Amino acid sequence: MKFTLKQILGGMIALLFLGLSACKMDLEQEVWLKKDNSGKAKVFVHLNIPMGYDAASMDEMDLNSNSALKAMMEKAKEIKGVEITRFDTETQHSEEEMNFLYTYEFNFQDLQGLQAALCISDEKGISLQKEKKGKALSLDARQFMVVEEADQETLAYLEYVDTTLKTIIHLPKKPKLASSDGVIDKKNKTVRWTTKITQDWYSPSEQVMKVVF
Repeated sequence: MKFTLKQILGGMIALLFLGLSACKMDLEQEVWLKKDNSGKAKVFVHLNIPMGYDAASMDEMDLNSNSALKAMMEKAKEIKGVEITRFDTETQHSEEEMNFLYTYEFNFQDLQGLQAALCISDEKGISLQKEKKGKALSLDARQFMVVEEADQETLAYLEYVDTTLKTIIHLPKKPKLASSDGVIDKKNKTVRWTTKITQDWYSPSEQVMKVVF
């Protein structure tokens, strides 16, 4: 099953024109990797719409139930070696803004299972290779973004929504090297990347995050 944020982005844009302020979407993906390549993962999405709660508008968008993470979870149910441990939808609304929070967690037996459950494609997005200095874990950030292809409509939406992708990897050993924008924490054996999702997201240049440990 493929999934897309186009419907959510489009609904946010409709509300944006009413609210006269920028909508925000924060995506956070966190992975705890063990020595045997098993582990657990967490995906968190926060949609912020800077206008007071409007029941009629939100019922039409149906953000409470039709999230991209729900489609991702349905896909994960069919993957061997993947166990879903949590799926929550929460709302935090006020007179000034609306907030939709989605949390999705699962365990995986190997990197193939992680890739199939987390990425758009079942066959690419995450790789682990041996190097002289250790193991090199590579992650294609574009495969993490739940937008299937670079259609013009989706790219137009990205112009109006402040979208940030955070990726955090907990490693079984201390990280030695990371791609230039990766922040290493050797004490806690983690590396993190923060990426702004803009109209240039699907440019020819790669969006690969790499860490050697």
